[in-house]
Amino acid sequence: MLSISEIVSVMQQKFNASAADNLDLIYQFEVEDEDEESFHMVIRGGKLEVNRGSNNNANLTLSMSSETLESMVAGKTDGVSAIKTGDVRSAGDVLLADKLTQLFPV
Repeated sequence: MLSISEIVSVMQQKFNASAADNLDLIYQFEVEDEDEESFHMVIRGGKLEVNRGSNNNANLTLSMSSETLESMVAGKTDGVSAIKTGDVRSAGDVLLADKLTQLFPV
């Protein structure tokens, strides 16, 4: 299993800047394992900035286990499906979950 830092690194490598050209969004990820971690991604004008910790202005917050996050990043689990099955809990604009596949293609 990958660490949260390794998962974030993979996401940064997969980031599709052209899909983010006209966006101004904040995605927050709450990882609920024994070592709870949170990080947020600011996507603005085709650029990605990743920061540890929470952001009160997040457009969408996704809460899940590190295993689920790793599965999503690997393309084994779709974010919208994971929300529907309860593997991921969301707060905010849930429609933005679908955009993750365009921003971070497998």
